[in-house]
Amino acid sequence: MIVYSCEKIRTGEIFMQYWTIQIKPFPPETRNENVVLNFQTDCIRNNLFGMGWNIDDNTSPAGEPMPDYEEYQQKWLETGSGNVSKTAYHAYQNIQAGDLVLFRDRNARYYIAKVKTTAQWLTEDTVDFETYHNAKEAEMPSNPLSWACRVEKWYPISDVPSAVVGRFSQRRQQTIRRIADENLQKLADILYGIASQTAYEKIPIHAENFCKAMNPDELEDLIAMWILNENPNFFLLPSSCKRNTPKYEFELLGMVNGEPQKITCQVKNQAKINADDYYSDADTYWKIYLFSGIAVTGTNQNSRHIHVIAKEELYQFLLKAIPHRSPIVNVYREKLQKWYTFS
Repeated sequence: MIVYSCEKIRTGEIFMQYWTIQIKPFPPETRNENVVLNFQTDCIRNNLFGMGWNIDDNTSPAGEPMPDYEEYQQKWLETGSGNVSKTAYHAYQNIQAGDLVLFRDRNARYYIAKVKTTAQWLTEDTVDFETYHNAKEAEMPSNPLSWACRVEKWYPISDVPSAVVGRFSQRRQQTIRRIADENLQKLADILYGIASQTAYEKIPIHAENFCKAMNPDELEDLIAMWILNENPNFFLLPSSCKRNTPKYEFELLGMVNGEPQKITCQVKNQAKINADDYYSDADTYWKIYLFSGIAVTGTNQNSRHIHVIAKEELYQFLLKAIPHRSPIVNVYREKLQKWYTFS
């Protein structure tokens, strides 16, 4: 029985879905070993992905579709090995041909593929795990996968958008997870189009949403370049970037009217900033710059020492910064242009 999610059924038509997956069908204590990478390499070479619990390889014939969860759970319990993840099991039941799948291996290399078949029982004689077999310990299973989906081809991704990296950098990674975010879905379409050399459309970005396309480090770099452009007699202090304090990102030092002065800033990509929280530091810093991708609030946001960087102002700097004067900004602009169009 195939279980379709409500998002996938609209007026009886099946829509393509998007997934991020993990291929680590091993106990937690072995998931960081090289044998995992060898197994992942075999999965890439064989154009498949799947999940696995070490049940007798002859439980079902090769190619048989997944049974109901309760039936498989009972077989699993008979081995004395505990519960099977119902969430992951049902997710694999929902995968259909034409879906797009994103995967990151143990060496942080990214891949994308289009699904060719639904999840089916996988026996050892139907796949070549030679690299894994040459590296595994004797007690490890010959075939760690119970079920697998075939893909048309795994394509390596050479340049990965920050939003995709962020998705795979979350602390708790599920075995399989549907991508519900429309922006991530569009990025997956673009990445697949680039990799497979098929048609795709870039994502429009503008002053209100461009910072979502950048990770926190990139946004901080962009703002540092903007501050330096506005204050050409100041210099960034690299050691200030390493301080164990959440209030400020870095400091700049320069001379004003013959006196040494400091500039600092706070950057929040997707959180509000209250300018009143920084007013008490006005005696320490000549200027305090604040930037939020959401909003800067508080009665002191327009005070003499506190300067709010407008999103439109930063966006125009990203678009128009002169390459030889701001090479880092130029690098970020060219990087974004691979997946986005500026409007």
